Amino acid sequence: MNGDSTITITLLIAILGFAMSAVNTVTSLKKNNKTETKAAATEMATVMVKLELIQDNMKDLKTNMRGDMSDLKKDILSIRSDMNEFRERIVAVEQKVKT
Repeated sequence: MNGDSTITITLLIAILGFAMSAVNTVTSLKKNNKTETKAAATEMATVMVKLELIQDNMKDLKTNMRGDMSDLKKDILSIRSDMNEFRERIVAVEQKVKT
């Protein structure tokens, strides 16, 4: 082996090592990207499920509020009716007292 062939072999080994390193780096980056993508998708799915639960809870809350408001309206109407009845009875009692 002469000096030129030693340099050529050394250069080929260096190029081969660089190529293998580049392939390894690209493979690692792809693998990491896939892992990050899976983690992001899982996190996004979790967030979506939680948002759907919040939406369902808000719908239930709205339904319950409507029922409570309906009950309050009925109570107010009942109180108004009672007040009118008391007003009429007071007027009748005042007239009896005058006589």
